[in-house]
Amino acid sequence: MKKLHLISLLLPLLALLVIPTTVQANIVLNPGFETADGGGAQNWFNWYDPANGVSQQRVTDVFLSGAASANTKLTGTSGYTMGGWGQVLTGWSPSQTLNSSLWAKVSMTGDAYAQLKLEIIKPSGNVDVWGPSTASTSWTKLEQSYLIPSDTTQIKLLAIHVASTGTNNGDIWFDDADAAIPEPTSMLLLGTGLVGLLGFGRKRIK
Repeated sequence: MKKLHLISLLLPLLALLVIPTTVQANIVLNPGFETADGGGAQNWFNWYDPANGVSQQRVTDVFLSGAASANTKLTGTSGYTMGGWGQVLTGWSPSQTLNSSLWAKVSMTGDAYAQLKLEIIKPSGNVDVWGPSTASTSWTKLEQSYLIPSDTTQIKLLAIHVASTGTNNGDIWFDDADAAIPEPTSMLLLGTGLVGLLGFGRKRIK
């Protein structure tokens, strides 16, 4: 009777062996811009229009977490301009789902905003995957999911700044970038431990 009682208690827990979960490891290097590289951030490239009053730098006075962020400063910028921070991603495979995100905030006089973008490089034609944007003065999470085409050869994660009209003065900050591939797994360690516990209980009952 005791044996049956123990088994009835353990069976619901053993069922966890077949409950799928997901593990998502961030494949972005230096995601919080914590490590400097000159005036920039290690593992990140950037592009901007200095002739139109745009500058970019890693800063340590404004950040979401950690102790740094990526900054774009517009000083008297007029008309349309676009640039940003980017990274070539590794650790993915074609036909997987890529979940990407970053945080941004804007302090600007004028018409400018921050936006998440993926650049998909493939022989049949490159694809620009534009994600959400923000002009909020509070930290805002920008995120999207994308199924990687089967012929993709390279993926770039981009933190974009855009100023479209008028004269712009102010700052845009980016922090805590993330790109992850969900990987199915199971609670194997927990299940293994429960199997051992079941064996131990059977020995004691005998």
